[in-house]
This record gives sequence, structure tokens and C-alpha cells, in this order.
Amino acid sequence: MAGGHARPARARRELGLGASYDRSQTQRYELERTSPDTLRATVTSQGRQRDAASARGLEGRQDQRLERTQTADFNITQPEGRAAYQDFLRTGQLPSQNGPGVSNVGTTDGLEQNRSGRVMGREVATSERRTNLTGDGDGNQTVRQTDRNVAGSTQATDLRLNPDGTGQGDTRINDSVRATTTTRPGQPAETHYDLTFTDPNAARIARGAFSGDDAAMNDGSPYSVRLNESQARELLGRTLGPDMAGGQRPMDQAFRALSQRGQETFATSLFNATQSPDGSRRPFASTPAPTPTPAATQPQFEPAPSIS
Repeated sequence: MAGGHARPARARRELGLGASYDRSQTQRYELERTSPDTLRATVTSQGRQRDAASARGLEGRQDQRLERTQTADFNITQPEGRAAYQDFLRTGQLPSQNGPGVSNVGTTDGLEQNRSGRVMGREVATSERRTNLTGDGDGNQTVRQTDRNVAGSTQATDLRLNPDGTGQGDTRINDSVRATTTTRPGQPAETHYDLTFTDPNAARIARGAFSGDDAAMNDGSPYSVRLNESQARELLGRTLGPDMAGGQRPMDQAFRALSQRGQETFATSLFNATQSPDGSRRPFASTPAPTPTPAATQPQFEPAPSIS
């Protein structure tokens, strides 16, 4: 039997197998008097988990950190505020909503995930994701997520959810492409894509891709164009292949693949896709962006007379 137990250990050594795991968790309570009438309580919970595995020169590591911060203000001059504060002292739990004697209720959840892979000591893959979820006592929520991959490119998503069920999500795919999704109760979500070209050569080429007027390509000033979802699918289908027109690939991923090699290469790919074998061009369709509402003019007043 002793020999039987030794065989798995010997096999692990011969294969170079190894594994590790570590987990920790802490919680912190803070009280702060923000005014003669108000006490602010903050509860912070932190957790961390790290694990790794290796075999014959292959190594994978993962590090996850989770943090939750909850806050609430208690007006101790009001009976409801004093009662809520005493309940917090007794249970350690903060209110989840604003109410009489309780204000500025908020919760922020943060998750950071780091993963890496190595082959013979050389890093071949890394990814980092950070997610923050913030909510207030009135039912509003905000989510922000940032992803970074081994090439160093970053994609950031901001999502805002309102108590009435409406919401808006903005995804910054990269410096050239931003996607915005708007949701309303009882209606399908609407998504549009904004393409931006700040490089002068890229701006000229992009203008040619979206205009049948060749003279437009003389303008090298920054250029932006908006596409609805149907127009975006057509663009991706004509540049990346017909599979995209059928929605077989996630559109954000497709736009990243199309634009990851810089603005001029991105614009050139678009322009080339508008050219037909007979020499004619079929520009891409776009949607006019809404005109920004001008800021209200502030009234001008005469200086107040001195009372000295």
C-alpha cells in the first residue's frame, strides 16, 4: 500500500505538476461625524483568492480581489435616524434604502481579476478585468467594466440603470469605435456605433468610404460617423465577410478585429470595401448624429453696488 501511495506523488514529480491556493477575507467598520447632527457609517469587506497550476513548463496563475463598500448617513436628531443607527450597531448591517433619518445610502462592489499564462517561463497570455458596480438608496445603478488583453488594448463599458427601467450602456471598444445601447421598458434595445478618425489621412479615407463625392477626401479634419445596428452589420459584412451580416459573430469583437491595427488601416479597409470590380463605388450608409443642444445663455447682471 505504501508503494501505491507513492506512485501518484512520483508521477506528479515526473510530470512537473504543481498547484497552490490561497484565500483571505477582512472586514472594516468606520464611523465619522460629518456634522453635529449626522454620523456616517462605512463598512468595507475585502476578499482575495489566488491560485496557480503548472505542468511540464506550462504555468497558469489567477488573482481575484473582491471589495464591497457600503455607506449610510444617520441623522441622530431624528427618532428614525437614531433607531436605524442603533440597529446598525446591533446587527452590523447598514440600511439598503434612503428613508426618514437615513440618507446617502450607497454600495460599491469592485472585482479585479488577473490571469496569466507562461510557457517555459515566457509570458504568452495575460488578461485583466476590473468591474465596479455602484448603487444608491434611490435605486440607481452604475456598472463600469474594463478589460485589458495581452496586446495592451483596453475595452471599457459603462452601464447606467434607472429605477424606471430605462438605461444606457456605453462601450469604448478602442479610440476609434464606441457602441451605445439604450434600453426602455417594453421595447427592444437600440444600439448605435460611433466611428471617429482623428488622424488626417485616416479622416480623408474614411470620408471617401461614407461619401460618393471624391472631393470630400480633400478634408483631413477629424471625422465622426454614426451607424445604427443595421448599418453596422452591413459594414462588417462587406469588410469581414457575409457571416457578420447574419450576426454570427459578436459585433463588438468584430469591430475590434477590424480596427485594431490603427485608424489609417481601419479607414483603408472601409474604403476598399466600397469599390466594385467595375471601378464604381458604393459608399456605406450612415445615420446623422443628433445636433448637440446649445448651452443656455446665462443672463448678464450689473455688478452689485458696494455697501461700504
